[in-house]
Amino acid sequence: MKDECSRGRVGPAVSVGCRSGRDGHRRCVGRVEEVAELLGVATGTLYNWRYRGEGPKSVRAGKRVRYRYADIVKKEENRNV
Repeated sequence: MKDECSRGRVGPAVSVGCRSGRDGHRRCVGRVEEVAELLGVATGTLYNWRYRGEGPKSVRAGKRVRYRYADIVKKEENRNV
């Protein structure tokens, strides 16, 4: 099973929900509130980034918006370059 979880690089203050997908990959996702705290921005900022197509890639899970931690780490690495 491949592990896409970036738990060690995300930080201890954020709870990570990891699940195995149908393809055997682990998916670690965070809620908007957790990701906003992690990035040090307001939740409204995340929603604005999502609307404008900026910020980390988000996915919808029913009515909820989720962020994969692998995408957050990737976006942060690109931002710091």
